Amino acid sequence: MTIISLINGKFRTPKIEKLHELINYVNKNWIKLKENFIVLKPLDTSLLSSNNWLAGFSDGDANININITWPDKSKNGYGQIRLTFEVVQSRMDNEHLEKYKNIMNIISIFLKSKLEIHNLSKFDRSGKQKAWRARIVNKKGAIVLVNYFDRFPMFSSKYLNYLDWRFIYDILIVKKEHLGKNKLDTYKKVKYIKDGMNKKRFFFNWDHLNNFYLLYSYFHNKKINYIIYIPYW
Repeated sequence: MTIISLINGKFRTPKIEKLHELINYVNKNWIKLKENFIVLKPLDTSLLSSNNWLAGFSDGDANININITWPDKSKNGYGQIRLTFEVVQSRMDNEHLEKYKNIMNIISIFLKSKLEIHNLSKFDRSGKQKAWRARIVNKKGAIVLVNYFDRFPMFSSKYLNYLDWRFIYDILIVKKEHLGKNKLDTYKKVKYIKDGMNKKRFFFNWDHLNNFYLLYSYFHNKKINYIIYIPYW
């Protein structure tokens, strides 16, 4: 009941159908008085920038990375460092996948990009399946993402990747170090940071969880603090 109350009205994806099925079951089998019935709240249509929903969604389904083309290996000799962030949703059933188009389009617009559909390998490697992809493609999108995640941080190890990503963002967009005469030193610095991200990360610091969302539980009439994170989507 507590979890239902916390997440009811905060879904933005087709998973709300399963939540409503659960609420109907609870209303039918657990609640005796009609005035206590749990109301089926609709999808959350508030602005993505107004709450932490996208942070939770990104914890589960986003990819944060850095792409580097070295100046001495590019055709024009300029080189490129790209901040990449993308959210991908794939489904085996095309009809089910289509239901995710609206929320993925909202995310794509928020990131100042265009919604794409592409093919991913199935988990069992038996072929391809279609997927929606919303990703940052320009500086404007990177600025939006920084403003958002600085306010609504993720809580998994992806937050650590974001901190590295954010540091490189300052190097590129704020300080523009990659444009100076020592740009090769900047590329090496970025490469060093990139090599410690995602699957290559071997050091984990969880200090950011000190500001985790706190819920309260009463056990034997004693107030006990415990930490719980519900990535509702």
